[in-house]
Amino acid sequence: MNDEMYAFEVSPPCFSVIGLGEVGCQAVSALLARGLDEYKPTVDFGNVRLNFSVIVPPPITGVEADLVILIADPEDTAVAGLLQEEQPATLLLVISPTQSMAELQAWLHGGDLPHWVDCALAVGGTDTPVDETHERLVHLLAGMVGLLSQNLIALDFADLRTVLTAGGASMFGSAWASGPDRAVRAAETALASRWPANGRIDQAGGVWVAIHAPESLAMEEFYEVLDFFQARVAESTVVIVGAPERPDPDDGLRVTFMAIGIGNSQPT
Repeated sequence: MNDEMYAFEVSPPCFSVIGLGEVGCQAVSALLARGLDEYKPTVDFGNVRLNFSVIVPPPITGVEADLVILIADPEDTAVAGLLQEEQPATLLLVISPTQSMAELQAWLHGGDLPHWVDCALAVGGTDTPVDETHERLVHLLAGMVGLLSQNLIALDFADLRTVLTAGGASMFGSAWASGPDRAVRAAETALASRWPANGRIDQAGGVWVAIHAPESLAMEEFYEVLDFFQARVAESTVVIVGAPERPDPDDGLRVTFMAIGIGNSQPT
């Protein structure tokens, strides 16, 4: 699999992770404490740079990044003003202490998103334990960074950018499996445990998939995961798969995916 590696010829992309308001600040703190505690606020993974920051109004200014990941409560009146300001390519992650996941999904599908938001995902509501919400954020961020990691099979930022611009509401899933048929079982469990639970992947305009695996990952397993997701979306849907290496002695692997624009395509 190491023969599949290739190096970037340009500067590594920068992801700016910004927590807005109280909810966003708590989320960024949790990201730094859960799995990212050994890193500084600016993290250089070789192929990806991560900048972590928290902002309590006044407005966001001077954001220089290839991708901005905003974490916010859409009902926070102070945050609402910030969400009207133009930003670079943006993924909006919403968390609410007053609305359920179903209510957040309704808001995302209601057409009130700022025009500059490429895609948005409800991560946690009143029916989601706080620890679970923060765990979702860790897996989401690890998956996106992993796609661009120069390990087993890496992708270019342009690939990820193409999928994110499918636009609109999104869904997400992540699962681990080991032993026989580990790749397919991890993919099946990730899709079965997705949130929102009623999200339909056959409506997605774009899907990214990260396979966090040891060096023992076989090309057959890679294509099993790719085929699994391609078989469940429309022919026009863009599906990209990367395989960042997971330095762990056991034989398990994790499949993480995000389906974007689930309200933009007709079901198959």
